[in-house]
Amino acid sequence: MVLVLDGNDEFDITSAEKLGKLAGNLHGRNVVLGLAHVHGPALEMAERSGLLASVGADHVFPTTPSAVAWARSVAGAPAPELDSPA
Repeated sequence: MVLVLDGNDEFDITSAEKLGKLAGNLHGRNVVLGLAHVHGPALEMAERSGLLASVGADHVFPTTPSAVAWARSVAGAPAPELDSPA
């Protein structure tokens, strides 16, 4: 599962704790969580709150496409085929 945080330049400790609980619940169901577009103050809060430790720093991606590619690889899904120019 990929959660895109592009619209959240920052969030508070309560939000970080809730996301940490979500990550834990998903992990308990064998669902891995990736985060995309975590930047600035939101990234700092994720680090301070322990969210990055809970999710895994290697599950944080700078772009949505990179997070989706990671999620596909984790799930064993094939990469989408791109149309070739005629």
